[in-house]
Amino acid sequence: MNKYILIIVILLLPALAAALEECKGTATTEEIPCLILLPYTDNCSTVTVSYYRNGSTYLRTSFMSQYSPFLCNETFNFTLPTGIDILTYTFNYSTGDTGSIIVERDVTMNFFNLLVYIVFLATTIVLIILMHSFKQDAGASIVYGWVATAIASIMGAMILSPAFTVIRDISFIIDVDYYLAALFFILAFYTGAVSYQLRKEAKPQEQKAYY
Repeated sequence: MNKYILIIVILLLPALAAALEECKGTATTEEIPCLILLPYTDNCSTVTVSYYRNGSTYLRTSFMSQYSPFLCNETFNFTLPTGIDILTYTFNYSTGDTGSIIVERDVTMNFFNLLVYIVFLATTIVLIILMHSFKQDAGASIVYGWVATAIASIMGAMILSPAFTVIRDISFIIDVDYYLAALFFILAFYTGAVSYQLRKEAKPQEQKAYY
């Protein structure tokens, strides 16, 4: 009895794996590579599958592999060219069957990085407000300005780092993260320039007070 149960489990394992790994009709770039499966009860090594982009551009022809006694499989590993957000890939089997997969670019936000971005941006803005609010105290304004400059510069550099991504795969001429980084560099330049000007204005007053 236990032997029969074991045989049934072994036969079901490939089907369970297929449910986890089989390509969907619409897949994101993060879900590729995946498996295309073809029900077939004969020798899978004689079955070929030909891939096409948008139904007309031929890509390649591959022989399929034996996935289970009832299924053939082939790894689908086509993604998206740069600047393209969606494509349809079709495939024709030598058995006469056909199929297709719509591949979409996976547009995601790193919410932790987004939170860091918002906190740093809010901190920079608060420091800019304080820099202008304490102009009567030039020393305090200069300190607020330089701190804002440092934070904005560090955050801009972090966003440009490949390890830190706020919004992935969204482009308006260039990647959105470059615009986010540019905002911080603009703020850094502004606060640095204002702090430098305040410092220049404060020097004559310091000299007068000294004499």
